[in-house]
Amino acid sequence: MDLARNSLDAVSVFVLENSELVMINVDGDFDSMIEFVLHAFDSCQDRDAS
Repeated sequence: MDLARNSLDAVSVFVLENSELVMINVDGDFDSMIEFVLHAFDSCQDRDAS
């Protein structure tokens, strides 16, 4: 983690969903990651509302 650059060197997240284990590797700029997640969340909310 580099607090001066507000970035993450790397982290791995393991998720078990629908009997499938998924590994997600994340690295880079926090702001970009948060924008990506929020955009994906908004898309899912819009789809669920229809």
